[in-house]
Amino acid sequence: MKPNLWPHQEEALAAMRNDGGDFLFHHFCGTGKSRIMLEVLRAAEQKTLFVFPSKALLEQFRDNYVCKFTKKWYTAVYDSKGYQNKRSKVVLATYQSLHHVAEAKATFECVCFDEAHHLKNDNDWCKTAKKLKVGKRLYFTATPTPEQRELASHRYT
Repeated sequence: MKPNLWPHQEEALAAMRNDGGDFLFHHFCGTGKSRIMLEVLRAAEQKTLFVFPSKALLEQFRDNYVCKFTKKWYTAVYDSKGYQNKRSKVVLATYQSLHHVAEAKATFECVCFDEAHHLKNDNDWCKTAKKLKVGKRLYFTATPTPEQRELASHRYT
C-alpha cells in the first residue's frame, strides 16, 4: 500500500497531467520531491528522462523506485556509451552524461532534473538541458536559481 500524497503533491501532479511547460518544485529537503518523481515514473507512458547530479543518486533512485515500479526492460542508464535499449520508456542519466543524451537526439515526453540548482548560470549542463527535445521539464530543488524562478511556467513551493 502506498502512502497518500500531500495536497501540494496532488496539486502539482494534476497540473502536470493537464499543462505543458516547465515546472519548478522548490521544496525543502524531506517534503516530497522524490515522491513526485516516483509518481511521474509510475505514470510514464512515453519516454521519460530522469537526470541526477551523481551516479550515487541515480543508483539510489533506480534501486529504490525504478526496480520496484517498472519492468527491467523499461529502463536504460545513459553513460559514455549511450544506452542500448532504445525502446526504454525510462532513461536515467547524470548531469555529466547529459551531452550524450542530447547528441542522440532522443525525444522525451518529460525530463526530471533532480537537484536542479546544478543547472545554473548557463553552465554547460544548463546549455545542454535546453537543447533536449522534450515536452515538459520538471526541476526539483531546495535551492532554485533565479533563472529557474523566472522561466518556470508553473511553480510549486
